[in-house]
Amino acid sequence: MSDRRPSYKGGFARHAGESMRPGRWKGLDNLWLPMLGPAGLTLHEWSGHRNHGTLTTMDPATDYTVYPHGYGLDFDGVNDHVLAGVRPAPGHLTIAAWIKMAGDYSNTQAIAGTYRHTNPYKFAQGTLEFGRTNNEFSWLQNGATIDSVSSVGLADDNWHQIAVVRAGGTGAWTISWYFDGVFDKTDATAVNPGNNPYNWTLGKAGNYAGQYFKGSMSMVGTWNRAFNAAEVTDLHADPFALLRLRKKTYIYAPAAPTGNRRRRLLLAG
Repeated sequence: MSDRRPSYKGGFARHAGESMRPGRWKGLDNLWLPMLGPAGLTLHEWSGHRNHGTLTTMDPATDYTVYPHGYGLDFDGVNDHVLAGVRPAPGHLTIAAWIKMAGDYSNTQAIAGTYRHTNPYKFAQGTLEFGRTNNEFSWLQNGATIDSVSSVGLADDNWHQIAVVRAGGTGAWTISWYFDGVFDKTDATAVNPGNNPYNWTLGKAGNYAGQYFKGSMSMVGTWNRAFNAAEVTDLHADPFALLRLRKKTYIYAPAAPTGNRRRRLLLAG
């Protein structure tokens, strides 16, 4: 990920009206930004919905690491995770995550999603995983069955962006994959997403005590709409654009006359 951060000392956009990419705020449902650094046990959520997460079995003093683009939140693959709140379950959905693996490319690891591990197993928005099928990414729509698997695999410990986009309607959905802003593939599924409210979790498969993520995350966002390919590419090219303040345009107006000049003009009038 390139270092294109906004200047936080100069302020940053907190809504579409302040952003240089106002369209990036459309449908924004969750935005967790570990890259901003530690804030105690709270991982703040910046969409405006205040769906803040709680670092669980994690230590902010040791689990944040400084990288060239900012901080990354490190997950140990054993029991580290972030538990956030509940958001309405959308139909169309985009999830984008900036991740860095830590040497484990084969064990199933949940990156982000909502999941109730109680029979019948249910996913509200869905769950993004890595490693269930070789070193590829998988998407579980609403149940224990995999609905889509990326064709792109990952076997390095560099920073990457993975994005999954769900579009369509009842009984006819498409799941599209993008890796570092480049389109990978699209699958079709008749399985409908769930509509039950479950907590969002990062680094863990919902309330299931397993499938912990081993690696780092710097930014995770979800939108209740389906991005097109150009939007995903733009998000990868400049992930912080939605936070950067738009440039202000000032219109010059000559100063009104003052003092003796103003008095002469009034008398002449």
